[in-house]
Amino acid sequence: MRLILIAALIAVLSGCALLRPRDELPGQPVDGPQAPAWQARVAQLSPIDRFVLKGRVASGALGFKADLRWKQHPDGRFELRLAGPFGARAAELAGDAIEVRVRTGDDQPIVTTDPEAWLQQALGVRLPVRGLRWWALGLPAPDARSEVRLDPQTGRALRIVQNGWELNYVEYRPASADGAGPQLPRRIEARNGDTQVLVLADQWTQLPVGVSTPAAVP
Repeated sequence: MRLILIAALIAVLSGCALLRPRDELPGQPVDGPQAPAWQARVAQLSPIDRFVLKGRVASGALGFKADLRWKQHPDGRFELRLAGPFGARAAELAGDAIEVRVRTGDDQPIVTTDPEAWLQQALGVRLPVRGLRWWALGLPAPDARSEVRLDPQTGRALRIVQNGWELNYVEYRPASADGAGPQLPRRIEARNGDTQVLVLADQWTQLPVGVSTPAAVP
């Protein structure tokens, strides 16, 4: 199954660079000079309990490339879809923090309590499913210990280490085409052991009232 899936998920991204070395993203601890800016950012973004994120994901070492659509519901449920060109051999996950229903193609759905391990087995790539609702916003999940390094200029997260994942935030974009609203992550480079994954956020929609939504990013 893994070979079929990887063969189906052909070039969705073009010219993806290798992930940056760890020492290229220095930062300040959350108790440094940018602490007030970080605290204000956490207060601004934490209430965002629903959104639709459309983007792309790639793992260069495995030749894995796919479109990504993540829908977050206010009650904590989420829906994740990964697919190659024209929807080839799509993988779909839906659930919450306790139980996830997963399905590929026409296969019968299964239920798992470890969606990351399931993706590793089925697709050959591990994705940060458990914390993505928070990490996609550039925040650590509040229910686990974390290490956060901040941009000394803006107070935004440069790096979050949590639950075995290291996430480097290389680029942010405004939450709207006119520059209004909060800056949200555009490019996230994630590592977990030998696994390296690049996530590109192309479009944010269906954000709560009061948070502007962006146009698609080319």
